[in-house]
Amino acid sequence: MAITKLNSLAIPDDTIVEADLSYPLTGFSSTGIDDNATSTAITISSSQNVGIGTDPSPALGTGLHIRGSGYANLTLQKSASNVGHALEFTDENNAIQYRIGTNFASGGQNLLFAYGSTPAIGMMLDSSGNLLVGTAQHRPANNNVNGNSIDGTFGIESSVTSGGPLTLNRKSTDGGIASFKKDGTTIGVIGTKSSGLYIGTDDAGIFFNHHGGGNLDAIFPYDLSTNSFYNGQMNVGGPSNQFGAGYFNYTTVDNGAVYNNFSGASGVSFSGTGTTPCDNTGTLSDGSHDLGRSNARFKDLFLSGGAYLGGTASANHLDDYEEGTWTPSLIGGSISGTSITYTGTYRKVGSLVFIYFQANSTSSDVNIASYAIFSGLPFSLTYTGTGTAITEDIDVFDRQGYASIQSTTLQISNSGSSSGTTSIVVGLVGATS
Repeated sequence: MAITKLNSLAIPDDTIVEADLSYPLTGFSSTGIDDNATSTAITISSSQNVGIGTDPSPALGTGLHIRGSGYANLTLQKSASNVGHALEFTDENNAIQYRIGTNFASGGQNLLFAYGSTPAIGMMLDSSGNLLVGTAQHRPANNNVNGNSIDGTFGIESSVTSGGPLTLNRKSTDGGIASFKKDGTTIGVIGTKSSGLYIGTDDAGIFFNHHGGGNLDAIFPYDLSTNSFYNGQMNVGGPSNQFGAGYFNYTTVDNGAVYNNFSGASGVSFSGTGTTPCDNTGTLSDGSHDLGRSNARFKDLFLSGGAYLGGTASANHLDDYEEGTWTPSLIGGSISGTSITYTGTYRKVGSLVFIYFQANSTSSDVNIASYAIFSGLPFSLTYTGTGTAITEDIDVFDRQGYASIQSTTLQISNSGSSSGTTSIVVGLVGATS
């Protein structure tokens, strides 16, 4: 029979021995649970803290302290394929406050971060590597549910019922708030300068200026490459990249027309080869709007064609107005006097021409004894009337004469005198057609 010693007493095998031990034991020291070798595997401190692979550190607080020789791992192994894992955090009454665990899902496990006594999902890393916050549904914005998601295919999505789904803050300094890249190259920036907001790319941007109202509330062209404002260097649209209608305070720009949309107002339509008046809806109007006012007039009007006055027929077409001077040159007959000077002017309105002629001598001896013919008229007149050549002494009948125009020449009959006539004056009207 085998003999086992217990307290130096020989007790036979299969003998039941009752021992009376009192706690705490005296004269006994334990370092924990060994690993069947020479090292302690699990240590329980006097404060009931547990250390695995190490003494529990008081600096880490009370609880469990695990130290591995390489990686320090805590493994939770489930017992079946259709169940999950859970690491729970409870309060002093053992009520669950937070839970980290997994749930069984078709195609794999999801790692969950939950909160509350009846755990609600706060964050989830699903089996496809998508990170979901505040939702268990991937792509919440696309599916119109509240929550946030991050993944490598669709990027970041955020969807909320109230408030802004994205808030960005830059402190203290001016510069970019959001940068947008393609293939690693920046293609656009949203930023701030002097409490205003700009958006754009390189040297093409716009700046939203807000300073409490008034004329300073405006949108300015902005150069992001130099962080400076533009002045007359940026276009809105282009010949092949045009905007549609533009609506401003009481003013509309639409389909080639600019008009004031206030009741009873007017505008201008630019269409085809003409510029026409329109009403406050952009509809063409006829004969109902003025160009300028009695106290708000335009200065000069430059036309390469004509103007229709009082009607739209060809008879109402004024195609020419001209005024100037011409130089009389004696080509027939004779005129006498001391140091005679000549003045010639004209005015042409359409086909109608007014011709003015004056022969002058300070010696008061201008005289046409028979007739005189002068060339130099600026137009060839087809139709002309006759008139009178008069002198300053109109009461002396025999010093007055007659005058007419023949094509491009002025003809004057006997007039003036060699003593007492300072000037001979002619005014005639003719027509070029």
